[in-house]
Amino acid sequence: MGLYIENLADQETTTAGEKIKINIEVINRSPIKASLKSISSKQLKDTSLVFDLKENVPFGNTSSITVQDQPFSEPYWLRLPWSTGMYEVNDQELIGLKENPPMVVFDYVINVNGKDLAFSAPLTYKQTDPVEGEIYKPFRILPPVMINLSEKIFLFSESTSKPIEVKLKAGKDNVSGKLYPEVPSGWKIEPSEIEFSLGTRGSTKNYSFKLFPPNNASEGEVKFKAKVGNKEYNEGIIEINYSHIPSQVLLPSAVAKAVRLNIKKKGNVLGYIMGAGDEVPAALSQIGYKVEIIKPADFSLVTFKKYDAIILGIRSYNTVDALKFANTALMTYVKEGGNVIVQYNTIGGFTADNRLSLDSIGPYPFKVANERITDETAVPKFLNSSHPIFNSPNKITPTDFDNWVQERGLYFPKEWSKEYQPLLSFSDPGEQPKEGALLITSFGKGNYIYTGLSFFRQLPAGVAGAYKLFANMVSLGKK
Repeated sequence: MGLYIENLADQETTTAGEKIKINIEVINRSPIKASLKSISSKQLKDTSLVFDLKENVPFGNTSSITVQDQPFSEPYWLRLPWSTGMYEVNDQELIGLKENPPMVVFDYVINVNGKDLAFSAPLTYKQTDPVEGEIYKPFRILPPVMINLSEKIFLFSESTSKPIEVKLKAGKDNVSGKLYPEVPSGWKIEPSEIEFSLGTRGSTKNYSFKLFPPNNASEGEVKFKAKVGNKEYNEGIIEINYSHIPSQVLLPSAVAKAVRLNIKKKGNVLGYIMGAGDEVPAALSQIGYKVEIIKPADFSLVTFKKYDAIILGIRSYNTVDALKFANTALMTYVKEGGNVIVQYNTIGGFTADNRLSLDSIGPYPFKVANERITDETAVPKFLNSSHPIFNSPNKITPTDFDNWVQERGLYFPKEWSKEYQPLLSFSDPGEQPKEGALLITSFGKGNYIYTGLSFFRQLPAGVAGAYKLFANMVSLGKK
């Protein structure tokens, strides 16, 4: 019968206790005899009415509701603390749903040819885009204020302070209160609190704090909370908007990891060749390196010689076509005293003209394989514990492989020429040891390192041992 029911809110989001306007429309697009008998919801008291739904004659109604005491509109499996791959859900009826049930639902009773039928429809928000046309979005309930931090992790290799930038976003009009941080024992932050005031819904303001680390190695969490009235909020906001999927909102806690490293390093300026994309350059900058991105147009020996070491990002040889022409200059850079660190590449290589394959990217041949260690707790075995990479300028021990995340590494070489020295061995449960995680060779005056260790995961996660080992690779052979 082409029955059309639509419930629209006049705003996309609301907060608890806020009154919002709603517009209801019902249309019977057929000559079938029908009448609207009632509309109800948890927020709207049962409204009994009789409206004859004649063909293509719309029923319209404007009302208002107040939403109270409902969870915020974030994925239900993220509402409680969770660990990697494991989520806690205390409402059994939610488990298995691909997304949250609608926050507000209206129930209708419509009499069709003498029989009462029940229908339900969610409250939604509609906007008109000049290109996309009408766009429907879920109606959401958000905190009155949301807290986003500038970084997920703050690393200190020295005792000097670092700024923490905090962005507040208003979930409603005219929200004010106090923003205050909590730091681990031994750490210090200034100021201890900031009063804030935000005008219109969606408006933002930035605030700055200074975080001071302790003198000794330490790890902990820096947490931020906003107090509005007598309630505290610690949610941030991440909005996911793509045209091919429903829009989504995440409300992660306003927490950052703080790490004080007693780390030593040699060399200051690093060149980084981006591959498929990673956060390693930003992570290395946090411990005091100056990291410059080398673009393909600048690939040359003259450019390479400016740097204390050159690091190639993950899958660089798979994604940067210009490397097949620049590899000779990279090897010359090594021969003249430079360090080149190549992070993992997938098997294959260049296919356009076969000018360079992955078994010929180093000064001597090695073959990348689909070898990996998926157990992030796999025990490391040092194949040469006296090697400088484990001793200078930082002492590396098995405890430096504690707290790794997701995996040890991937795409380890399985075969290599005698010039390479494997330095680490791992094994997944029930499998044979794999020795290709970290290969190194001297070439001329410099060093070439290929590693499948997942530094691209560990450094952004603030794994202290990974930073120490990476600093040792960069420092190798440097005075």
